[in-house]
Amino acid sequence: MAPTLHPPAQSPTPDGTLVKRLAAGDRSALRELRVRYGTTAYAVAYSVVVDPEDAEAVVSEAFARALGEAADFTANGDGVAAWISRLTREAAEQFRSA
Repeated sequence: MAPTLHPPAQSPTPDGTLVKRLAAGDRSALRELRVRYGTTAYAVAYSVVVDPEDAEAVVSEAFARALGEAADFTANGDGVAAWISRLTREAAEQFRSA
């Protein structure tokens, strides 16, 4: 029996590249960031709003903010995960105070 050949595994796109693509309006980059950081964002949102549906709404708002603020993103020692977490916390706090 012939061995099964598998294509080489692709490295994930670096976060910085995704943010640059996001800044250019590439929605596939937004989807990839949501897959990569959605669980973390949900945990942050839920810790503030303590309701599953509200947490989902907050996560959606946070990623919408990421789309709008991607052009201004600079790592400054923090990574994309920290940026997404900050956007999520801000969105959750605004949601809670509304």
